[in-house]
Amino acid sequence: MSEEEAYTESSWPEDESAATAAGGQWRDVELLRESEHGTSAVYRAMRYGKWHVLKALKADYRTNPIALAQQRKEFEIGYTLSHPGIVAVMGLEEVPSLGKCIVEEWVDGSTLREAMKHDNFNATLAYNIINELLGVLEYLHNRQVVHRDLKPSNIMLTASGNRVKLIDFGVSDTTSHAILKGPAGTRRYAAPELIAGEQIDNRTDLYSLGVIASEINDALPHSDRRLDRLAKACLKESPDERPANAQAARAILNHHNRRWMWIAATIALICSFIAVFMVLENKGKKPLITQYPDTTAVTLHEEKIDTPVTATASETVQTTTLPQKDAASDSQPTVTETHQAPSTPLDNTSFKEDVLDFARNEAKSLVTAQSNKLTEIDSTYVIMGPSKIMACTRFIINIENQVKAQIITIYSNDLKRNAAMREYLETDEGRQLLEQARMEARKVATTTASHLSPNLAPIFTDMKIR
Repeated sequence: MSEEEAYTESSWPEDESAATAAGGQWRDVELLRESEHGTSAVYRAMRYGKWHVLKALKADYRTNPIALAQQRKEFEIGYTLSHPGIVAVMGLEEVPSLGKCIVEEWVDGSTLREAMKHDNFNATLAYNIINELLGVLEYLHNRQVVHRDLKPSNIMLTASGNRVKLIDFGVSDTTSHAILKGPAGTRRYAAPELIAGEQIDNRTDLYSLGVIASEINDALPHSDRRLDRLAKACLKESPDERPANAQAARAILNHHNRRWMWIAATIALICSFIAVFMVLENKGKKPLITQYPDTTAVTLHEEKIDTPVTATASETVQTTTLPQKDAASDSQPTVTETHQAPSTPLDNTSFKEDVLDFARNEAKSLVTAQSNKLTEIDSTYVIMGPSKIMACTRFIINIENQVKAQIITIYSNDLKRNAAMREYLETDEGRQLLEQARMEARKVATTTASHLSPNLAPIFTDMKIR
């Protein structure tokens, strides 16, 4: 160990009060809030150089036997709990001028109610909060504890990491306690059976969670289907119709992920089968490829893989013109005199971008021209299921095949003059260019289709990002 590492310096406190704050007496006691209709008052105080929360009874209730029994019950419940998502209860002791106080962990942060008002409150944070709350409820319910007052103001989010800390077990109940089991909690968040004084269980807390999920969803910039689905499931009037436990509620919340993973896997499998079929069908066929003319009215190639779903055999596709080349080049790519190997890339540096631009523009035109097919898919398959996904997949693949076929058609005009071009597009680099053009066509096609048919947008968006 070096000399620099052997010694650690620490500054001394500048005043006596800071130095003595490390003692065992409560110091810097300050009132944080006082229950307007309840019996408690909450203070912050320092002991041994550390902040704590002191939950006391208001002065009028410090000798009230019912209030004292309620305080004792809250302490007994909280003291037995040990979970990172629940505020720690450290003791019940007499504090000068405050009477009996529950000593709790101090949480540096804000309530969920306050967090929902911030501009940076987003769906990712909302999911994390709900999932952590479900973990806390699962822990509580496994220990036969029902919180009975779950609401945003009783959910703290730490300043570091926005981690959940559930607080205030003042009206909580367990199966082992036989006192103070009447109606309690906050009416807006209380389940019907709690308000009616009927038997409660873990599903009573899940009802409150449903109200919270609904409020969180309303606070987001855009409503979220998963939160809405969870809220509706938890807010059923009858406890028997709600999720049976926190695990079941989590499955409802996260069901969306598993469904779209299955959808993505299905689409990938379908595309793989189609790709294999195309390879086998076209095995041995030599593509006809030449340089494009200055202006070309593009028609469907007689060897195309699929026919546009809205066009008849006699109809032609919208006229599309590739970017015009320099007249000096006689509409041909520049090939060096020493170009002997067909696999050598062409010298025309703008050629590749011309092909990709054509693919993008043609894909957009084709989708727009066939927008009635999107309407037909949306109205035919009412449910967002495999049939609708396969129909959308076939639509996009059909657009890709048409774009690729038209690129080949453009280069089939003059076989003798453009042998080098034809052979270039048969090389690995040329085939890679055609594949890149197909992918560009897919991106534009899925984006255009999403705009034209918002109901089908989730399917097309998933296809685009794969």
